[in-house]
Amino acid sequence: ETSLLAKTGTDQTVSRKTPKRGSALIDYVAEVDGTIYLNLQEALDAADNQTVFMVRDVVQDTPLIAAQGKTAVLDLNGKTLSLAAGGTRGLLTVYGELTVKDGATGGAIDTTANTYSTAVNCKAGGKVTFESGEMKASDQSTFIEVAGEVVVNGGTFGGVHSMYVFGDAAKATVNGGTFNGEIY
Repeated sequence: ETSLLAKTGTDQTVSRKTPKRGSALIDYVAEVDGTIYLNLQEALDAADNQTVFMVRDVVQDTPLIAAQGKTAVLDLNGKTLSLAAGGTRGLLTVYGELTVKDGATGGAIDTTANTYSTAVNCKAGGKVTFESGEMKASDQSTFIEVAGEVVVNGGTFGGVHSMYVFGDAAKATVNGGTFNGEIY
């Protein structure tokens, strides 16, 4: 069993397999150390040196923010995090430290529904580490824009520009992974 923090302000205990509140099914998207969250941003905000496990596919129409001063792991867990058609230009904006991995198989970050989008924008002072997963972007998109620090240990990256590194403080280290687009 795990606790539920919902906007109702009440703390309730529910089963992970069949989360229910009374007779209504609760549609949660992520879990952090046994606490379930109704949206991914709340889970990222709550994670402090913890792993956010996605438990279902998530479609965002606004960017998720990994806040400055926070360190977290986003485990795609075989699920897809995607940018909604017509959504904002970016999917993840990182000011703190975020590691992206797929602890299962088939997990992906996907912005293919939008032309000229950026999936991950690593701001100056931020750090993103990619361990595994598939990173999908349209033929006219950049998957990662780097003004901070990016480390790639694994994963598959799409987009016409898989990674775009800019600015004096920007740093990119590629130890592994497959890039289907340009790195510049």
